[in-house]
Amino acid sequence: MKHFIVALFLSIPCCVFAQISVDKVEENGNRIIITDYSSLYTGWTNAASFRLGYIHFEDVELYNLSLLLNEGKMQIEEGRKLLLKFSDGSTMELSNSKQIGPADYEYRTSKYGTTYLVCPSYKISEEEIKRIIEGEVVKIRIENNIEFFDRDIKKNKLSKGLKNAYNAIQKKKLTNNGLYDGF
Repeated sequence: MKHFIVALFLSIPCCVFAQISVDKVEENGNRIIITDYSSLYTGWTNAASFRLGYIHFEDVELYNLSLLLNEGKMQIEEGRKLLLKFSDGSTMELSNSKQIGPADYEYRTSKYGTTYLVCPSYKISEEEIKRIIEGEVVKIRIENNIEFFDRDIKKNKLSKGLKNAYNAIQKKKLTNNGLYDGF
């Protein structure tokens, strides 16, 4: 029952339009924009959501795909892979850019028990984002330090959700959000 409640909780942010949860511009002009989480998959004992982040640092623009996994306690070293399989049989490989050690998980407790969440982060280029948006991701494979596991992606959730997140970030980039803007 506890996993069903958490799966339901993780699926709630799945909206038709992605919302921006963070939009911060530093005095030096660096900017961070992050979308809310969108549901990726839900099962009886597992669930996952994802969000897209954008960082503009000096003259470099970077994107980041973060997963929020309800898959128990796990460790994921930097460099471990996320494989995406498209409906046409092609694949894409992304690498985890964040070390997740034995204490780097979140947990939530309820009357149904404790649920453990980890949040790997994958660097992703604008070209890779566009390929996902234009394709249909039907399966993902997540590698952790001990094993890997596959999850089916139904209803084209990753492609549609990533399109909404990417468009929300592109729209937000056109506005100013510095400390003194609109004050």
